Amino acid sequence: MTLNKKTNNENSSKTTPKLSKKTDFQNDFASKNYVFNPQDKVFQIAQVFGITSAVLIKKLLQLGLKADVNQTLEKDIVELLAKEYNIKVIEPQKEQTPPQLQPQKPPLTKSKLQAKPNQKLNLQKTPPIVTIMGHVDHGKTTLLDAIRKTRVVDQEFGGITQHIGAYQVEYQGNKITFIDTPGHEAFDKMRARGAKITDICILVVAVDDCVKPQTLEALKHAQKAQIPIIVALNKVDKPNNKTQQIMQELSSYDLLPEEWGGTTPYIAISALKREGLEKILEIILLFSEIQNLQTNPDQKAKGTVIEASLDKSLGPVATFIISDGNLKVGDIVVAGTSYGKIRSMEDENKKTPTKALPSQPVRVSGLKEVPQAGDIFYAVSNEKQARQIVSEKKTKTKETLAKPPSPLNLEDILQDLETEKPQELNIILKADTQGSLEALQGMIDKIKVSDLKVQLLRAAVGTITEKDIAFAKSSDSLLIGFNIKPAFSTLKSAQIQEVKITIHNVIYRIIEDIEQKLKSMIKPTFEEVVTGKVEVRKIFNISKVGNIAGCYVTQGIVNNSDFAKVMRNDEVLFKGKITSLKHLKDNIKSAKQGHECGILLDGFNDFEINDIIETSKLSKVEE
Repeated sequence: MTLNKKTNNENSSKTTPKLSKKTDFQNDFASKNYVFNPQDKVFQIAQVFGITSAVLIKKLLQLGLKADVNQTLEKDIVELLAKEYNIKVIEPQKEQTPPQLQPQKPPLTKSKLQAKPNQKLNLQKTPPIVTIMGHVDHGKTTLLDAIRKTRVVDQEFGGITQHIGAYQVEYQGNKITFIDTPGHEAFDKMRARGAKITDICILVVAVDDCVKPQTLEALKHAQKAQIPIIVALNKVDKPNNKTQQIMQELSSYDLLPEEWGGTTPYIAISALKREGLEKILEIILLFSEIQNLQTNPDQKAKGTVIEASLDKSLGPVATFIISDGNLKVGDIVVAGTSYGKIRSMEDENKKTPTKALPSQPVRVSGLKEVPQAGDIFYAVSNEKQARQIVSEKKTKTKETLAKPPSPLNLEDILQDLETEKPQELNIILKADTQGSLEALQGMIDKIKVSDLKVQLLRAAVGTITEKDIAFAKSSDSLLIGFNIKPAFSTLKSAQIQEVKITIHNVIYRIIEDIEQKLKSMIKPTFEEVVTGKVEVRKIFNISKVGNIAGCYVTQGIVNNSDFAKVMRNDEVLFKGKITSLKHLKDNIKSAKQGHECGILLDGFNDFEINDIIETSKLSKVEE
């Protein structure tokens, strides 16, 4: 493939289709001339055209041609596509062999592990991992259940007896892994720990409602993770359809619909009636093809912890999703600051495989401690190595916690208080009936206490389970039950894990509890109040202590808990905390106007005679 070089002016005059940030694999330029090479693949031609592989594949689909990123194209097809982008396709000179591109990997290869010298990587296609996100009552759970019930392999469907936080379905001979993440909080914790666990996000929005704050939160987390987003417009069978309004609002967040010239698929569905599901699965497979997800299944396993809890019979258990390699029973693994030998593995069908492959979710036992959701796990050679790695991790954590704090500064404290983000109260809600659940959700949405936010991370019918407790622990949530009776073992588990459960039979009691909790979270407002002013009249150097300013209090009262500001010729030299306040050799709590005292400051020694020290404190402002 040969490109004709252009000047900057030519580049700037060339217009290319506007692409969403999340799928921006495009080259920085598009050539006006393209020397045809029959060996060029779809993703390489797309780079020359200045578009994504996804856009090019969709153009081919419109022409009735199905292609993937690694497929070559006939010259007449390339010429037809090139016209749309004002690109001229030319033949290579006869005396020259068609130039070859430098070997390059297709975009977004999932495996990040490097081969050793002379080691050939056995890269194989990997099922995509999909997370369904959105507002709590827009139909995420219904969509998950609908896909699972219609697309789980037939012979396995009857055997689904447990939920492990993730499951696989099969469509057109391809497997797809879905993570059942009830709220964006757990997803964000995984991303914050560096886990690139999800390949595709489905953002569910109910068309009879509107874009909610939790919708936008989910969207932001998916965009931060830089993964493709599919918008599922749910409940299209209901009246009061607001599809156009929703598309317009989401477009302002870089989710421009395909029909408006963008790259984001908007799929109309009814999860309840199982309509539009095949279209979503087709788009997932298309995105998977474009991303060219590949891993090496022959190496040691590496992946992410999805869920973890303490099982009364198995001990610490965790749901793993493998991102590279294969995991076998008997492998030694490190997961966060836990390690152990895999004793057993179960999938979502309660089958017990002896080996798990990339993108496969399995529930494992054998760890020494319960890891955290989002922890990276990886297999190691032996238990000695695992112990050493975990010991080093724990030592580093202790060293971080043991680091001495920086000297306190009053202005920094005030600024931190002013700029601190509004707090959120995370809630997990379980109720006896759907009617009760909807009534509670409606009332919780109306709760307003200061600028605090209520995030309903999970709302479902049924009693409180071990899974609810594990999620409440990982997301720091308040677990509320209405008209239900949890099992004694569940309550005991909550007590051990220090998760608070509140059960009520009257709705307004739940609302009162939430409001009371929110009020207890309101942080008071403080202001700086000047307490006193002193003049430095003598300086005492004390060995191993530093310089103490001998002072005379000219105004107010100086307290040993005050902050201090050192001034010289009206210039502020230092702001910090009083370390000690003395009269002669005695420590004192305060010194009044007209009295003498000695002041030692935290981090300042360069006193001079006639320096002025102004003291102040934080005072709570009454609301």
